[in-house]
Amino acid sequence: MIQSGEAGVFRTVADGEPTQVAVHKPGAYFGEMALLSDAPRNATVKALTPLEVLAVAREDFLTLVGSFPELRVVFESLVRERAIADDTLPPSARDGPH
Repeated sequence: MIQSGEAGVFRTVADGEPTQVAVHKPGAYFGEMALLSDAPRNATVKALTPLEVLAVAREDFLTLVGSFPELRVVFESLVRERAIADDTLPPSARDGPH
């Protein structure tokens, strides 16, 4: 989760060049797809300004969502929404975590 600063979200387009598709600001988070599923990354996030972030290790994250099932549902729903919006993902990643 971004505490301060801004990060750009980049995806590689048809010509092979990375294109910025979004900007994350304080309060935004990323990486949840990697925490919940084995799907390949679908974007690269790079600092646009100096960043302060809160990072959570996968093991700690899985313990947290294991203790609070409603939190897991929120993250799984977000993963599905982002995957559906991203038509470059393989169908297996669009189905959500397994």
